[in-house]
Amino acid sequence: MISAGEIENIYTLQILNMDEEMHSYAIRIDGLPEGARVLGDTEVTLNGGEVRSLPLRVAADGEKFDRPSTAFQFIIEADDGSGDSSLTDSRFLVPLGQQ
Repeated sequence: MISAGEIENIYTLQILNMDEEMHSYAIRIDGLPEGARVLGDTEVTLNGGEVRSLPLRVAADGEKFDRPSTAFQFIIEADDGSGDSSLTDSRFLVPLGQQ
């Protein structure tokens, strides 16, 4: 649930497990103001070779932005200690007059 003054953007990440084994992944964000967060499931398990489209919502305090569009990254990391990770560039949009 978002709080008063927060802005919510909706994204769809496509995650591919290119290994033959099942892996679990953690999803986080980087590059947005402190307090920004992913709403909903931030962990996903995929079978070997599986591709999944994962809808995600990101919420942040609209008052912490000084422009209508801010670049950030989704970081997807394997939970198995293998060091496998992927970065996906995206943008967080704030309605005009809200920043």
